[in-house]
Amino acid sequence: MKKTLKRILSCMITLGLIIFFLYEMSSVFQPNDIIDCQYRTAFFYSLPKDSVEVMIYGSSHAFRGVKPKVFYDNYGIGAFNFAWNWQKINTTRLFIEDSLEYQKPKVALIEAFNVGIVRQNSDPGAEIFTSKYLRNEKAKREYIKNSFGTNYKSYVAYYFPVLILHENWSSLKKENFGFIEIGEGYKKAMGFSHDENVYTISLYDSSQFEQLELSDLAISELDKIVALCKKNNIEIVFFTNPYRGEYNYRDAMTKYAQENGCYYLDFFELYDEVGFDGKKDFSDPGHLNVYGAEKVSDYLGAYLKENFELTDFREIENNIWEQNIYGDSEN
Repeated sequence: MKKTLKRILSCMITLGLIIFFLYEMSSVFQPNDIIDCQYRTAFFYSLPKDSVEVMIYGSSHAFRGVKPKVFYDNYGIGAFNFAWNWQKINTTRLFIEDSLEYQKPKVALIEAFNVGIVRQNSDPGAEIFTSKYLRNEKAKREYIKNSFGTNYKSYVAYYFPVLILHENWSSLKKENFGFIEIGEGYKKAMGFSHDENVYTISLYDSSQFEQLELSDLAISELDKIVALCKKNNIEIVFFTNPYRGEYNYRDAMTKYAQENGCYYLDFFELYDEVGFDGKKDFSDPGHLNVYGAEKVSDYLGAYLKENFELTDFREIENNIWEQNIYGDSEN
């Protein structure tokens, strides 16, 4: 009897160690294009609690389109860009929920490029893997359940990618095996993705864009975001950055913002007022480069300063933006 119990116990311990090893190896075999997210989210969590007054959320259109350094330099606004590539509206909600455990901003800037898309019934991809680095476990579980439904193979790939994502064996980088060391570039950028590439584009006439209604699912996600922000006394400014394509939710977002006590800025319509230049301000057909981002950020900074009571952190000695954005390295 004792021998049997020992064998059972040994098997359980061995199985536990195998599961633990496979789970820990998940960081090695995840998609390589989210490694940067690990470093950026780690830096966000390292900021002093409740030190940020403006948080920026959304897809790559915000990640590459709003530069906190301009907010600080021109208006003294303390902001962090917590946007990320690929975000759909429910991913954005996940990032907001997660961040509010660490920061209670006065204003949330929420980019609305993917407002009409709710992530559902998906295979495990880079967007979904970014959620592994967030810390709100309840929100994360809800998001993963919504993403995968009853596709249990996807759950396995999410928690134990070494078992399923075999293609990652041939594309590993040294960063897959390293510890997180947050460099000065991450600190200086405050979440912004700096891109100096210049791509010439001409925009479509935004007055001719087909206008669509938001789905019930999208409205449900927006309602949850608004309720969450109102509960935390956070003002919401939705915005859309310009790109070479049609944005189909301008009217819907304008109406939604008005009905829910929020604000909405459409930079397609503000193109001339902001002073965009199709020959200088875009990095590719879909995104602004750093020069375009600086124009958006200056406009947003002036708008925030005019409409909300925000601290001028330039008047506070040794503040975190002064410490971080003037590091030794480039963005």
